[in-house]
Amino acid sequence: MVSLVLTTYNGEKYITEQLDSIRLQTRTPDEVIIRDDGSSDRTIKIVDDYIKEYNLESWMLISEQNNVGWKRNFYEAIVLAQGDYIFLSDQDDIWHKDKVESTVAVMKNRPEIELLASGYHSFYENGANHLSNQGDRKNDGTVEQICFDKNCLNIFHPGCYILLYEELQKRFREYWFESSPHDAMLWYLAVQNDSLYIFNKVLMEYRRHKESATDHVGHYTVEKQLEIYKRHTKVLDMLIEMNQGKHDDRIHLLQNMKEWYHYRIMLIEKKNFIYAIRLLSKINYYSKPRYLLIDIKLALFG
Repeated sequence: MVSLVLTTYNGEKYITEQLDSIRLQTRTPDEVIIRDDGSSDRTIKIVDDYIKEYNLESWMLISEQNNVGWKRNFYEAIVLAQGDYIFLSDQDDIWHKDKVESTVAVMKNRPEIELLASGYHSFYENGANHLSNQGDRKNDGTVEQICFDKNCLNIFHPGCYILLYEELQKRFREYWFESSPHDAMLWYLAVQNDSLYIFNKVLMEYRRHKESATDHVGHYTVEKQLEIYKRHTKVLDMLIEMNQGKHDDRIHLLQNMKEWYHYRIMLIEKKNFIYAIRLLSKINYYSKPRYLLIDIKLALFG
């Protein structure tokens, strides 16, 4: 059984395009759960009318009266899914017709995969192309494992690209916390279990605009950047606990990463530049060394 989870909030402008791309899949989902987070525009009516127009009996619309935020909204939708395979979807993207069929086929042949992120092409809402977050990744249909290392907290495939197996959903229920984005938590749990893989095939058009809920280093206020660093610290504590008595090498790495985040937080909060010097000894933990300059900039001018 294949489930699809879609969350919405004031998405009237683009929601129909995404609904069309889901309905017209070569392998249609057996269950579609659409959970709206208290939209004040016509989103709910558009979705409700769409379901009725096409007689989509396996589609379910849930309308949240109070706005709970996109993180809680996605969590509540994911835990409702009953499928063996669960797709996650944003409201404003466009899926290629074979997205469901292609990714399910990969997972059926690779039982070691619990979380599969596929490729994408991104574009601005005005239609202009954009160099996608996947950078120089291939588009040749190969499947690659993402290993547990110092970069394991760097999520380069946001949640609308991923397909998860039901066993991962169970752990997600147990470990998710309020400030954690759904895609981040699923990513961490899968990489911890050596079950995170990338499918190098572009299967979606990702619409980029100012309302997109995607983390980018240095694009946030000081408060938002600190929130991200503190959230990562909490995740590191979770992963350290998971590895107790199992993987001493991972614990050592995670403790070093936690110290790195502590230095970053202290640099920005206390504006004490002794932490900038200490961060030089942790420069290899930055995905790009220049990101240290962003931390220093936040401390100076944030």
